[in-house]
Amino acid sequence: MSQEELGAALGVTFQQIQKYEKGVNRVSTATLMLIGQSLKCDPSELMPPPDGRRHNDPEAIELQDFMATREGIAIARAFKVMSEDVRSHFVKLAQKVAATA
Repeated sequence: MSQEELGAALGVTFQQIQKYEKGVNRVSTATLMLIGQSLKCDPSELMPPPDGRRHNDPEAIELQDFMATREGIAIARAFKVMSEDVRSHFVKLAQKVAATA
């Protein structure tokens, strides 16, 4: 279904649908119910899972789990301020350490 078709079903413009998709405008519960009806799905399918994960991709989940740790945040902050050359060496070092673990 196109944004225009969904907008017509909800009585709004396709620009409004774009704003809903991008999170610029909030979607009311009533509108969420109408969207679910229009898309022939349960409105809960349009919501992020209860555990807060937004991806089903195993690598994305692994990254989310890592970034939820104190160490993950510390490494990301340190990595951010490193020069590109130092980052490259850091990654190689981390890969070597991981290979021996």
